[in-house]
Amino acid sequence: MNYLIFGNEPFIIRNTLNKIVKQEINEVNEFNFVSFDASKTLMNEIILEADHLPLGVDKKVIVIDEAYFLETRPSNKGPKDNDLTELISFLAHPSEEITLIFIVNNEKINKKAEIYKSLEKVSKIYEARQITKEQWPEYVRRTFARREVKIDNDAVNELVKRMNGDAILFENEAAKLATFTNHLTLKDITTMVAKSSEENAFTLTNALLEKDLGKVLEIYADFKIQGVEPTSFITMIGNQFRLYSQVFILRDQNNNEREIAEKLGVHPYRVKLALNAYRKDGVKKVNDVLEQLYNLDYQIKSGQLDRYYGFEMFLINYCTK
Repeated sequence: MNYLIFGNEPFIIRNTLNKIVKQEINEVNEFNFVSFDASKTLMNEIILEADHLPLGVDKKVIVIDEAYFLETRPSNKGPKDNDLTELISFLAHPSEEITLIFIVNNEKINKKAEIYKSLEKVSKIYEARQITKEQWPEYVRRTFARREVKIDNDAVNELVKRMNGDAILFENEAAKLATFTNHLTLKDITTMVAKSSEENAFTLTNALLEKDLGKVLEIYADFKIQGVEPTSFITMIGNQFRLYSQVFILRDQNNNEREIAEKLGVHPYRVKLALNAYRKDGVKKVNDVLEQLYNLDYQIKSGQLDRYYGFEMFLINYCTK
């Protein structure tokens, strides 16, 4: 059996891959497992490997990562003169001893392509879908249930907020938390799981837009304790305001939340946070902030301003005007 795993969630792709490999060959070694980056390897070389089964090995798994030729827009990717003829021929007569696993780190697959149609006939296809905001709480509960750990509802909600849609970060945190206790409370989450820099950057951006100086300085103090440089601050805030500007423009073009997320290639949660500020501030105000941040960054890097003094004065002046 062959497999195709595609989507835009790297963690889910890798998790699915690991399960398939374990199911197919259980223990991986240098003789029964080979991985290729298709964007850098001729398909003829991969098929040559597929035709070869070492002595003493009953089954071999070949992972074909970055299978760009299955994408909707594969142009300018992969080696020149890459011929898929042998691959299509190989798929027409699948081998019980060889398992091919194709990985596409993209949610857009060309289902009309000959190679896809050939693959579809002899393969299982898995789509690594992005975990939606609505799915996250249940995803968290299932994860801890598998580890035989109870987690309170308010703890689930706080953990979801702090993970900010990052499945890989969540798995790392879940492994750590599961070794701490078999019953997680809100206090456990707030004590042991740090807020993400992205979440703090969004919170800081919203506090700026609301001119909440107390909140702004509180978040800034937390960043200083973590050793974050003012220039990094400027970049993070600039990225948030730039996203806001793009979201506002697309919103004015009558795009809904899902459409905006797809067009910008960002998590829907980020779009939702930006849209929360939509009624408060227009594009012009956001662009004015971006210009101020650009000038501040230049003054700090050119030695015209002390980095801490300059950034702190920007925060204070913005909130008090």
